[in-house]
Amino acid sequence: MKLGKRPGGFGESKFKPLAKINLAAVAVVLVVLKLVGVIHWGWLWIFSPLWIPFALVAAIAAVVAVGYTAVIPGLIIRDLWKRRRGR
Repeated sequence: MKLGKRPGGFGESKFKPLAKINLAAVAVVLVVLKLVGVIHWGWLWIFSPLWIPFALVAAIAAVVAVGYTAVIPGLIIRDLWKRRRGR
């Protein structure tokens, strides 16, 4: 009987992605294509595989932060209002 890691353990996923895309490799390919003259995109879009994931995480974090700061004070005010009316 072979002992080994079973799938689905801590930190492991049972699902394997269809293709692992290394975003740094994609950026390198785009830089090479730009320098060779095959594509005529702006440098912002050439390096987009590197910055778009970070921008998405930052946008999601901002939405969560704004939601948190909007909801929590509202709950506190509602609770205080209920206590005040209950007197």
